[in-house]
Amino acid sequence: MCLGVEWVPYVCICPAPETFRLIRELGLTDQLVSSGASAKKRYLVKHGRLIALPRSPLGMLSTRALSLSGRLRLLSEPFQPTGDGTHESVATFGRRRVGAEATSMRLDPRGSGGYAGDVERISIAAAFPRVAALEREHGSLLRGMVAQGKKRRAERRNVQSADRQESSGGQRGVLYSFRHGLGELTTALGESLSRCIQTDRSAQSVARSDDGYVVSFVDGSSVAARALLVATPAPRAATLLGGALPDLAGHLEAIPYAPI
Repeated sequence: MCLGVEWVPYVCICPAPETFRLIRELGLTDQLVSSGASAKKRYLVKHGRLIALPRSPLGMLSTRALSLSGRLRLLSEPFQPTGDGTHESVATFGRRRVGAEATSMRLDPRGSGGYAGDVERISIAAAFPRVAALEREHGSLLRGMVAQGKKRRAERRNVQSADRQESSGGQRGVLYSFRHGLGELTTALGESLSRCIQTDRSAQSVARSDDGYVVSFVDGSSVAARALLVATPAPRAATLLGGALPDLAGHLEAIPYAPI
């Protein structure tokens, strides 16, 4: 039995191939739209002025968003020692590789804006695995960015855009949505699963049984299940599972949620 599957669709950034396969299976390919080139531009407000964020290694070294000392620190990035493989936060990783100023300018907005979280606590490997991979594979973010740029230019010369989109899922750095909004995805998905989904029915609690679990609903009914998949936000899951699995509920209650 599956409880409270809450789909919260966001604009997909470089979606995985599995996402595009799902879109095709739901018959939504014709409804998919991509953002224009202008959506790739990012800006930072500094001292009351709007400054375009750089999109290339050379741009990073010449941007007005960084002071001279910040650019010099960034210039030394290829000579900084690599990490020892232990867990690092986004902020710790950034300060070690590019310095405090570049971290504040580039990584902090991405962490707080994209994840509504604290970059001092967010894992670099979990939040930005590609960034972490640049250091792991190239020993340097700048060297890795240069290598990626060369690879993308080679792909553009040798592979047509349509073939690249089919093989990789979507174009790198492109935002995707649907003609009538992201709700098209959840609506189509719900319709395809209509035979095995019940809506407008609220679960109240979960209890253990000899064979598995018993789920009680607000209307007074209940359902027995051998297995249970709970896909609600952690605070709601903690409430549902408090009686059946108090230890797990305690861990779920400790997960912080940003107010978004």
